[in-house]
Amino acid sequence: MEGDTDWQINLDAAFSLGLGLRRIIQIRGVEFYGGGGLAFIGRDIAPSSEDEKRIGTNLFAGIDVPLRRFPIQPFVEVRWTFVDDETLFHLAVGFNVLFGGGRGIGLGNGPRSKDRGE
Repeated sequence: MEGDTDWQINLDAAFSLGLGLRRIIQIRGVEFYGGGGLAFIGRDIAPSSEDEKRIGTNLFAGIDVPLRRFPIQPFVEVRWTFVDDETLFHLAVGFNVLFGGGRGIGLGNGPRSKDRGE
């Protein structure tokens, strides 16, 4: 209905699909990943205060293309969400912004050899 807002928040674990898939589909520089997790789904119904909230699970797979000179990674992802007796499908296209020198949040290089006295 007009004025209603649908939303979904996911708590997921993603894994690199590794070299095996890269050998089958040979596209240089493309990273394959997949995973799954919990989905918290809601519908805010306006103007009443009756909100609908449900919990389900989801599975997803995608590709991203790391750009060597820029801290962004374009991606394409497909996601299936299973809640109650429904299966929802999403296709997402976008980009992730990388922090920490393109290595992800909280992932540094660790101590250097000269800092350890080697």
